[in-house]
Amino acid sequence: MSAVSDARAELEEALGGIPDVPVKRPGENVIPPTTIVGPPALRWEVLALKPTSARFLVYAVVDADDRAIERLDDLVLLVAEALDGTRGVVTAADPAIYPVGTSELPCYQITVEYPL
Repeated sequence: MSAVSDARAELEEALGGIPDVPVKRPGENVIPPTTIVGPPALRWEVLALKPTSARFLVYAVVDADDRAIERLDDLVLLVAEALDGTRGVVTAADPAIYPVGTSELPCYQITVEYPL
């Protein structure tokens, strides 16, 4: 496996430890609450032949209802806690909307930086 695949596997395994919150990839069926791990942005240091860091976007998605804000507050903290102890570092969590079919669901777009 490549360093990028290893980082993704570690990230998905850590997120998989959150009870009752499945881990998905873009394009898979989304039933909230869930986390979705997108493809990483890769960076190379000067003269490096392979990527030296990966920035993953993790979407923490909940149902769109009157309790969405409270559930998002809880879920973003669970994601950060799940990643504690991994090589990944949470650097930001921005509120966003995740498109699902013809609807949109509230989410946090969480930035996770991985050294490779």
